[in-house]
Amino acid sequence: MRPIACSAMHRRKGQATAWSVLLVIAFFARVARCGAEQQAGDAGEAKALGEQRRFSNPRPALVSTIAGTGSLGRLDGDGSSATFNFPADLALSKSETFLVVADSQNHQIRHIARTASGDWRQAGAKVTTLAGSGIKGSVDGVGAAARFWLPQGVAISPSEEWVAVADTVNNLIRRVDVKTGMCVRPFRETLHPKP
Repeated sequence: MRPIACSAMHRRKGQATAWSVLLVIAFFARVARCGAEQQAGDAGEAKALGEQRRFSNPRPALVSTIAGTGSLGRLDGDGSSATFNFPADLALSKSETFLVVADSQNHQIRHIARTASGDWRQAGAKVTTLAGSGIKGSVDGVGAAARFWLPQGVAISPSEEWVAVADTVNNLIRRVDVKTGMCVRPFRETLHPKP
């Protein structure tokens, strides 16, 4: 009798497992159906409101290179010949006329100016070093006299006159003047000074 009872117990356990699997499948099918209904509803709502949503009719984006050859280096020049070494962050100026790049492994802050015609074509973009000697360190100064150590973040002030730099390994927030390349620490001014 024991083998029969044991067999019946295994059969019940097998049925319970099968039901568990079926419940899981049904649950995920319901989630998928609800998601599809929600998406369809959103698409209909978007059409009614005259909006375009990403999932309804995505358009391919044009991707182009602004600056860099793809090789490691720290050469300045036009966008097609300039080189970088693990650029970690960048910021676009409010006027959209220049970019500032935290070129982390070069320990430099780089500046990319838009082309004379006003676009961001690689051949016409001008890349210069705003601050940093290319040697890691923690030194204030103008241009190449300043030293950073793996800068990982940059932000351009609303006035476009200076850049805040996260000088990561040095645990400092530095300020770099956009026109002169003067780098100072610690960063004392606020982003939004009182009127």
